[in-house]
Amino acid sequence: MPEPLPALAPIDVLVVGDSLVPDDLVAALQAEQPAVKVRTATAVAGAREQVTSNPPEMVLLGVGSVDGAWRSLAGRLRDLDVPFVLVDPAGDLSPATAADAGAADYLDRLDGGRLQLAATRLLKLAERRPADDHRDVPLSVGLAGLDSVDDLVYLFDTDGSLRWWNERLEAEAPYDGAALQGMRPDAFFEGDDRDRVADAFARAVDGERVKVEAAFVLGEGRTRPYEFTATRLDYPGSTRSYVCGIGRDIAERTRTVEELELLRQTISIAVTADTFEDALSRVLAAVCSRAEPDYAEAWVPGDDGLRCSTTHTTAALTGDLASAFVTKTEQMRFGYEEGLPGRVWATAEPEWLADLTRAGRETFVRQDVVARTGLRSAVGVPIVAAGEVVAVLTFFLSRPTGRDTRVIDLISTIAAELGTVLVRQRTADSLSHEQDLQQRIFRTSPVGIAVTDAQGDIVRTNERLEEILDIPAAEITNRTYWANEWEIEDMDGNPISMAELPVGTVLTTGEPVYGFEHGVVTGDGDRAWVRVNATPLLDDDGSVEYVVTTVEDITRQRLNDRQLQRQREQLSVVGRVLRHDLRTNSSLVLGYTELLEQGDASTAEATENIHAAVSNLLSTAEKTRLVLDHFDSGERVPTPVGRFLEHCRDTLQRRLPESSVELPTGDAPGSRIEATKGLRLAVIELLENAVRYADGPEVAVTGTGEDDGRVVIRIRDDGPGIPESELAVLDAGVEMPLQHTSGVGLWIARWMVDTHGGSLTVDSGDEGTVCRVELPVVADDGS
Repeated sequence: MPEPLPALAPIDVLVVGDSLVPDDLVAALQAEQPAVKVRTATAVAGAREQVTSNPPEMVLLGVGSVDGAWRSLAGRLRDLDVPFVLVDPAGDLSPATAADAGAADYLDRLDGGRLQLAATRLLKLAERRPADDHRDVPLSVGLAGLDSVDDLVYLFDTDGSLRWWNERLEAEAPYDGAALQGMRPDAFFEGDDRDRVADAFARAVDGERVKVEAAFVLGEGRTRPYEFTATRLDYPGSTRSYVCGIGRDIAERTRTVEELELLRQTISIAVTADTFEDALSRVLAAVCSRAEPDYAEAWVPGDDGLRCSTTHTTAALTGDLASAFVTKTEQMRFGYEEGLPGRVWATAEPEWLADLTRAGRETFVRQDVVARTGLRSAVGVPIVAAGEVVAVLTFFLSRPTGRDTRVIDLISTIAAELGTVLVRQRTADSLSHEQDLQQRIFRTSPVGIAVTDAQGDIVRTNERLEEILDIPAAEITNRTYWANEWEIEDMDGNPISMAELPVGTVLTTGEPVYGFEHGVVTGDGDRAWVRVNATPLLDDDGSVEYVVTTVEDITRQRLNDRQLQRQREQLSVVGRVLRHDLRTNSSLVLGYTELLEQGDASTAEATENIHAAVSNLLSTAEKTRLVLDHFDSGERVPTPVGRFLEHCRDTLQRRLPESSVELPTGDAPGSRIEATKGLRLAVIELLENAVRYADGPEVAVTGTGEDDGRVVIRIRDDGPGIPESELAVLDAGVEMPLQHTSGVGLWIARWMVDTHGGSLTVDSGDEGTVCRVELPVVADDGS
């Protein structure tokens, strides 16, 4: 009957830096094994005292930075051979740093299901001691226990000869029992590991408790990573001493650390890659450098099927045959469900091919080429983004091997990260394209655009608005909507309050405004006429956050409308005058002709009156022709006012030699106006009217001068004045059915002056008439 196994003592765990070690981790550990007893040490100094006086089974050491007091405590724990785990909530360290410090494990992500996994890993690290009442156990039981453990147990004498080992070591080493006897500790290793193990053993002989990691040679070119300890044993009263220790398989830990590092590296690649193709290339290289694959490919869908986007070849795959395989791969296209990449594309699931040499051509299309490269197994994994397979990764190994779920899970995790990055990149590209499109629309819009916030600050404008207002964008955005600098008036020239304008209305009512027309003074002092639409942009609460305003320049349209209106007036008046004068003078000619026939009028009188009537008709016809000829008043040339008036006077005197026109002197006659044939016609007509209807042939042009950038010309006569009926029709700007002027003179003047941006007013009374012509002054360059 075998003796009962010794009872297990409680597991003593020391938590150092409890503020850095999550309470949930300790709770999970105790839930997994109630025998866990936890004590704490807030500071490293207190922990050193506890470790020295009462060593625990395991230490959870919280760290808050790369360097610090924890390193000295880690050294003390190594000396005492007390296993410890670095807990790094902030992720400042790395598994490699923890391993260099001698930590048995490294925990940096303890959210969700990782807590349970971490607790299980910690329990495996804890050593368990027999209870006090079972210390006295027969030696055979102890040795049997050492043979049953998974660790390598060994005993060397201080000369370096192996004296005792457990069954696990004999099963792992490529030697039988006879060969093991007397072997030196470094004989189980190769390369640099041999030297490191020999050095560690020498230090153990000198009394140092050592720990070293090295690859234990298993035979057939295989190795396995182990962590080895060595401690000197001295027996009182004996001259013989030994070095004993254990070798713990750390392949799983090493693989986990490498996988974590690979995941971190690939995530970093995915986040920092410029393009998806760049990410694929770099990830393939990273996986092949840290994992087993000797060759890797990335396939992306296109119109003609899957094409090879990138490949990566390790040093294990070289030679012409390997190059031929890569070349053929880069030239191939796989259809849906065709070959390994095509099937993964179709199923969106990983697929493992254990032995490519036994796979048929239908299973692996490139079988005839791959057989000569030394590649023997392969795995294909999809990259899925938004439910769509956007790429397929295929990895090849140089040995046949069965389905490795862990490898598939690792590569699938990497693929998932790449898929997430692609979705993010596509979203960013789409957003960037949309923003670029909006920017181009904003910049190239044929209408001006302004964005005003709820406080009335103009926060953005486009180039077209700058052109319309002739004001730089910086100056516009430095103004507020309510600023006094804006000079705005309605279509009749009356000032408008800012609250009545579209933006003010939208800010007040929250309702859009369309088709509002008004005038505004531009940066160069001119006046532009615009049509404005304003629309609110509402925030989540339904309040107006911004107002988007479009501004259309209708200055040319307004000028064209006014020109069209003038032409309609001109045609209307010309038609009425022609009908009136033709009817009147024709009746006069007919009347005197009848009187001549009847002998009721003298020949001289009839001839004089008929001649006058025909002359009136010819004069009216000539003036009508002039009006029609000068609808477009011709080229505009900046001309000094004095020279312009001299030309008008000389033309009048050639037409009426008896006339006398007195012109002013002074500074104003040097001011320049836009002189055209039409404007000269207007002024000559006013001078001629003044001469014809004055008491004498003399007319004075007086009071010329500049007033707010405009020239004023006054033409004065002392005649009987112009009838009120004709002045009223002139002021109204249009003839009524039974009202008309007796000629077209004043109308010619009014139309032409108006065409030049000026104005004509007539003040007539018993003492004479004053015609006031006001015209804009222009610079030498015509502006």
